[in-house]
Amino acid sequence: MLRPWTTLVAVLLLLLGPTAIVVTGLSVGSGAGGARPRRAARMPSADGADVGIELDMASSPTLSRRAALGGLGLASSVCLCGGMPNAAHACTSFQEAAFAKAMSSPAAQEYEDYVVAKKAQLFQALPSSGDVLEIGIGAGPNLKHYNAKNHRVTGLDPNSYMLESAAKKGRAVGLESLKLVEGKSEALPFPDNSFDAVVATLVLCTVDDTEAAVAEIARVLKPGGRYLWIEHVLSETDPLLAMQQSMFNPLQLALAGGCNLNRRSGEVIRAAATSGAFVAITDHSRFSATGEKGERFLIGPHEMGVAWVPV
Repeated sequence: MLRPWTTLVAVLLLLLGPTAIVVTGLSVGSGAGGARPRRAARMPSADGADVGIELDMASSPTLSRRAALGGLGLASSVCLCGGMPNAAHACTSFQEAAFAKAMSSPAAQEYEDYVVAKKAQLFQALPSSGDVLEIGIGAGPNLKHYNAKNHRVTGLDPNSYMLESAAKKGRAVGLESLKLVEGKSEALPFPDNSFDAVVATLVLCTVDDTEAAVAEIARVLKPGGRYLWIEHVLSETDPLLAMQQSMFNPLQLALAGGCNLNRRSGEVIRAAATSGAFVAITDHSRFSATGEKGERFLIGPHEMGVAWVPV
């Protein structure tokens, strides 16, 4: 169900027009205005010790400094870009900071509380050790599910502010090996056969090319590797909800970082299996994020599973 602030922003969009405003928190891309210089750094712990967290991302101010502008609590304020020099780049950076802040908010944690049991079930399919890539790592809500000593985790996200939040979460959960990379899932910056497992939760709803993203996942997996996924999808059990998902999809795209409400992401993964990219899909199920209450809201319907590449 849409909240009052969502309706307010929708009205503003209609009144001001698409060329005048950009809603903060909408974009998780790398931004406009040309490529930014990249930087790699080690994240020290609170006492200054190296905890094995490496950032490989574009230079940007810290999240706290950006978030202080305008008191960003949720991605619901409006950035008036006008015709200022580099306005598009500045607004995109502002949006990314707002979206990262929103993904660390109590509302985001409420969603995690709904799906924590399903995620715990999914992560049982991880190998006990090895190299793991998490695509769309966001603020790092999944990091607690990894073995702090045995998993060498690489996290990818197009939003550099997300990576800063993930670095803090990785330090908090004690991961000994965490590398964070800025990039897109449709063109993963890793060689073939690099990872024992790939994890992606709520990723295909946002990417520009779902087929390309899934093909890239299969490419970077080692022989016999596995792809663990959870995606919110179009309802197949409630025609009214499915209609609402399609009806509100344009607004969701505008307000939620390019997220689509009405994708059939599971079908994309199964099609990749049919084409030979994966040899099997196990632990497959559909579920509602609200459990026994049913598919009560627009991102309630979910699908999850494990896809395996050939040995």
